[in-house]
Amino acid sequence: MITLRTTTTDDPAFRELEAEQVADVMRRYSSDDPGPSVHGGLPAVVAEQSQGDAGVRIPVGCIALSPLGEEHSTEAEIKRVYVRESARGQKVARRLLAAMEEIARAGGTRILKLEVGRMQPEAVALYTSEGWQRTDCYGYWKDEPLVICMTKRLDAFPAALAEA
Repeated sequence: MITLRTTTTDDPAFRELEAEQVADVMRRYSSDDPGPSVHGGLPAVVAEQSQGDAGVRIPVGCIALSPLGEEHSTEAEIKRVYVRESARGQKVARRLLAAMEEIARAGGTRILKLEVGRMQPEAVALYTSEGWQRTDCYGYWKDEPLVICMTKRLDAFPAALAEA
């Protein structure tokens, strides 16, 4: 069983998964530039999988949220979305995205952005299926041809509550 735990980017489980995500991306792109690191103290969610009868929980996925612009900006960026291979195919990334969207919405974020590589078609497909749209690139990777930038507008209320 996989559960989600809200935490911060200082969490050792998040940092462990972030290091794996960075290594995976650098391997995929044959790069030695990991880009800017994620600052400490930011909102994060870690997915954990139960193992055995002893209640041991193994971290298998992560996501973080980084503000964009000024302190009270309504824009933020999704960072370090990653799911370990052993947990892929179980909709973990979809659940991480949904959880972070709720955290962002609760914090006043109205526009989310993210950067994803063209050599990650599974991630691009996920984001597209979740309502993300391509936009002009920004930030550190804005001139990198292998980067796709996407954005998503958040409603004031989650769709499930708006329909109720």
